[in-house]
Parts: sequence; C-alpha cells; structure tokens
Amino acid sequence: MPDFDSIESINKELERLQVQRQQIFERERVYAIQQLRSVVEKYAILPQELGFSGASPRGEGGQRLPLQRVASRYVDPATGRSWGGRGARPAWLREALASGRNLGEFLTTEPAAAVAVVFPPVPAMPVHQPHPREPRYRDPVTQKTWGGRGAHPAWLRDAIAAGRRKEDFLIDPTTGSEATQP
Repeated sequence: MPDFDSIESINKELERLQVQRQQIFERERVYAIQQLRSVVEKYAILPQELGFSGASPRGEGGQRLPLQRVASRYVDPATGRSWGGRGARPAWLREALASGRNLGEFLTTEPAAAVAVVFPPVPAMPVHQPHPREPRYRDPVTQKTWGGRGAHPAWLRDAIAAGRRKEDFLIDPTTGSEATQP
C-alpha cells in the first residue's frame, strides 16, 4: 500500500491507476470486438438482424447521399456472383436458400471482405443563422431598438417602471419613426 502522506503522492497514485484502468479497458474492448466478430461471422448475422437501422445518412436538403461500394460478404463459388449483405437478397441467393442451402455456406472467408462496410461521410450540420428581425420598438432618446422578442431590454424596462407604456415606443412601419401619440 502506497504511503499517502501528501496530496502529490495521492495524485501520482491516481494517475498511475487511471493509466492502468485505460490499459485494461482497451485490452477488454479488443477481446470483446474479437468475440463479437467471431459470432457474427459464424452465424452470418446482418446488421439489420441486430436492430441497426441501416438507414443511410442524408445530405443537405434531405437528399440521400450516394453509397460507396461495399465489399462482397457472400459469394457463390460456383458462379462467382456476390452480394455485400445490404438490401434485398439477390435472386441467386434466394433460390439457393430455397433449395435447402445455408446462408453460412456463401459467407466469404477473406477477413477484410467479411467485415468491410464503408459508409458515406456524414456532412457537417449547417450552422443555424437567426433570421434578422426588423426593430419594432425604439427609444427616442438613445435610439436603441428592440425587435419585440425575448426579454425586454434594460432601457424599455426602466421606461415601463417609470410609468411609460411599451406601445409608446412602437415604430411606425410606414415612416420608420416612433408612432405619434394621440
């Protein structure tokens, strides 16, 4: 047990433990990924069967982004026809499965081809630009304005507290100046 006679010794021990924790976490993570890949390959599990939507990301304006080619995951050794594992099963594979063959028989043995799924890049979200509002209220003394949304500005709060009405500061849309009082 380390001697914790100062904050510095405690901080050093915490740092050592955090490094050790990260190393153990990474080792366990690699092992978990290997186990998952083994099971997925063994049983020819598709992402959709695990509940992943498979929906492709959308670009600006909601249009579909072009999908990049996916490595073949299933291959018919007799004909060389292949399927990447996405979308509807091709006719040749449906016919083979209907004749009693197993999906696992067509699974490729090349590790890179079996796990290579390439998704299109996700575009950056557009930055929201607030719509500029025309001012609806103006302080005739300081010429400060307010669009009428959000909290009242300090100059308007002070004027209302002094007995003025908010309508006294309305800007006439036809002239651009303060509305005349009756």
